[in-house]
Amino acid sequence: MRTKLIVAMTPDRLIGRDGTLPWHEPADLKYFKSLTAGHAIIMGRRTYESIGKPLPYRRNIVISRRGAIQAPAELKMPASLDTVTSLSAALEICWERNEEIAFIIGGAMVFAAAMPLVEELVITWIDRPDLIGDTYFPEWNRSDWIEAESSVLSPTARVVHYRRRT
Repeated sequence: MRTKLIVAMTPDRLIGRDGTLPWHEPADLKYFKSLTAGHAIIMGRRTYESIGKPLPYRRNIVISRRGAIQAPAELKMPASLDTVTSLSAALEICWERNEEIAFIIGGAMVFAAAMPLVEELVITWIDRPDLIGDTYFPEWNRSDWIEAESSVLSPTARVVHYRRRT
């Protein structure tokens, strides 16, 4: 199984504001959907609550110390939802299910715990210096990573895949 962390952030590592994204970037949302569809996604409880429901066509795993989270009854698209108490338990579920890829999708505390474990970072760089927020991606050492590929999603968004140096 491969583990990848996927995040959108500004150059100063801003990722959130009041439990939401501080920007609206449709091209990045479309890219996120296309990349994660059919795979496991691992997130913290607050990230799940900000989304409000399991993301369709993905196996959603939520890390929460508050107990099991129930999916809304009106969920119409295929999705699964599991609740675990740790990142290691989430990854264990992925191993048991023979997941090809497990995507770590947030939030900041889950990103910090996952950084030593992931093999690839998928970062959408949001070029919007006017943005303000209250949640930041953890400090990371770029010299530990090699830029493998990149593409422009929009005039204000560029996605870069980084692979861990070996």
